[in-house]
Amino acid sequence: MPSTWALVVAAGRGSRMGGETPKQYRHLGGRPLLARTLARLAAHPQIDRVLCVINPDDRDLYDAAAAGLETVTEPVPGGASRQESVRLGLEALAGDPPDRVLIHDGARPFVPDSVIDGVLAALDEAAAALPVLAVSDTLKRGRDAGTTSGGTVDRSGLFRAQTPQAFHYTTILDLHRRYAGGNDTDDAALAEAAGVPVRLTAGSEENVKVTTPEDMERAHRRLAGESRTGHGLDVHRFGPGTSVRLCGVEIPHDQGLAGHSDADVGLHALTDAL
Repeated sequence: MPSTWALVVAAGRGSRMGGETPKQYRHLGGRPLLARTLARLAAHPQIDRVLCVINPDDRDLYDAAAAGLETVTEPVPGGASRQESVRLGLEALAGDPPDRVLIHDGARPFVPDSVIDGVLAALDEAAAALPVLAVSDTLKRGRDAGTTSGGTVDRSGLFRAQTPQAFHYTTILDLHRRYAGGNDTDDAALAEAAGVPVRLTAGSEENVKVTTPEDMERAHRRLAGESRTGHGLDVHRFGPGTSVRLCGVEIPHDQGLAGHSDADVGLHALTDAL
């Protein structure tokens, strides 16, 4: 099987989010947002290792986010732009290059396995792959500094680009070296500029990028809707008594449950499950 690394871009400051802490280290459901992104990639069966590009000033925050993730390697410092940060990450892999590399935004913590599967499968036939979603809303061109409508834009053939974007490693490293110094925010744009065909694959509405406070609030609401299952067990034998307590309710009986506490097997099992 081809070797595959995931390169996570997390060196930005997230200025549109506001506040002093970069958005990728803000807590989302009790964990740093970046921790959720790294864990998703690290758990995918086709991804061998994960490398993160960070701002050196954030090293303590990063170490907390990456703690316990065995396939996440030592991070590398990023550059002044996203494009430079990606190039530096790719260069860090040159000593022992993988066959394939996925380049993913650190602020996309919900990427489904199906999106990763899709771009990796496309690399069997293409040098680059990009997950996209078709534009469904009507598009308008603004004029007068965006205060009035300047007409409707034909949306046929238009797509919203997502990450991870997948490449043969040698292809994307060559492109980043060739176009070093640019300021593209999308790695597939380098392939397009060089005439390298980019295969489009299915993106997902779940694969949101957290950019603004409103995005973070929606992400919190999404996690709040997750369901979790716990299993608990408690056992007490019958003994002398006149009632049995279950879930705090006294039930008259010709025996009781033996125990050092109230022997309430219902509440004890529930507590165990929690």
